[in-house]
Amino acid sequence: MTHIFFDLDHTLWDFEANSKSTLVELADEYLAPKGILLEEFFPIYKDINAALWKRWSMNDIDQVTLRVSRFALTLEALKKPDAVLADELSVQYLKRAPFKTQLMPGALEILDYLSPKYPLHLITNGFKDAAEVKLKSTPLGSYFQEVIVSEVFGVQKPHPSIFQFSLEKTGANLEKAWMIGDNLDADVRGPITAGWNAIYYNHFQQPKPEDIPFEIHHLLELKKFF
Repeated sequence: MTHIFFDLDHTLWDFEANSKSTLVELADEYLAPKGILLEEFFPIYKDINAALWKRWSMNDIDQVTLRVSRFALTLEALKKPDAVLADELSVQYLKRAPFKTQLMPGALEILDYLSPKYPLHLITNGFKDAAEVKLKSTPLGSYFQEVIVSEVFGVQKPHPSIFQFSLEKTGANLEKAWMIGDNLDADVRGPITAGWNAIYYNHFQQPKPEDIPFEIHHLLELKKFF
């Protein structure tokens, strides 16, 4: 039987929209009184956050460093360093962001379509506490039989061991395991290297690399495959 594995952030849970919504709140409460505009804060924060997530995925920094440094480094880049403010932004962001409920377009519709036909699972490189909140705060949690979180397993996508563990955890067959996600290395090249099938969710409309066999631009396009 075919088993379908989804990534969470940027694939089902709209990380960009939910992060921006949280930062809008924080800007009003914490940045504006310091004379910092969201319009100047957000682009810098977005780049720094992405770079830190990449370093974390390579085990170059730990979870605490990622969560606090992204705000501290952004304030420093704006030439307004403030360790106390950075700590408070980190605390408040972690309290609020996982509870945001914006999903990627078509997420629930495609899960409604797939779930009666196939076992569905999640493999996420996110943090356990945040993933649990996201799944409970949205309808997503009701669709998945198994949720594999890299923080719990101890190894992140695209390492082949997390895909082997996922097969063992779910009872899926290698030839009939499909991974769907937006990250070319973690969600596509990683599982392909491990012998899986994979579909690149290219919602940013980037040119498709030649080594990627399948792509979609909208989640509902998965109906063509399943």
